[in-house]
Amino acid sequence: MKPTSYLIIVLIFAGFALSQQRTSDWKEYTFPTDGFAITLPKEPTAHSEAGLSDTTVYSAPIGSNAKVSLHVVHKDLDCAATISQLKDDARAGKGDIDSASVKDVTLGKYQGVGYDWKMSSDLDGYELTYCTHSRIYAFSAGWPRSNPRPAALARVLKSFRLLSP
Repeated sequence: MKPTSYLIIVLIFAGFALSQQRTSDWKEYTFPTDGFAITLPKEPTAHSEAGLSDTTVYSAPIGSNAKVSLHVVHKDLDCAATISQLKDDARAGKGDIDSASVKDVTLGKYQGVGYDWKMSSDLDGYELTYCTHSRIYAFSAGWPRSNPRPAALARVLKSFRLLSP
């Protein structure tokens, strides 16, 4: 075998090993008080939402220029009405929402809605909200408009799960 063939094989295996290492750096974090678990590349920071004593925000980077936040609101709301209002506002394009991107989502038996939106002149974003019997889980992710949607976002959202009470 030629030396260049060996070099190519070594580089392929090194790349595979590095991608496996990056994947294995992800970890599931559980938050029993807020009733959820999520897998992220880095432990999220948590803080209370300014002015909203019943809301905790968990934030973490999901790439070099991207971030995801999860707002957990402790309120017993009419979920059907709450999600319906969010959908109506999103479909009307309020807040620079891309009305064509609005999608119904579910998490087990719980309803939700997701959509793309323009966060600012140079940032794109995605919002995803689920409503349960006692909480609202609202994801918000943002990244530079010059970049595609981070692949890590799909992994984060797919990993989200509710904990049994």
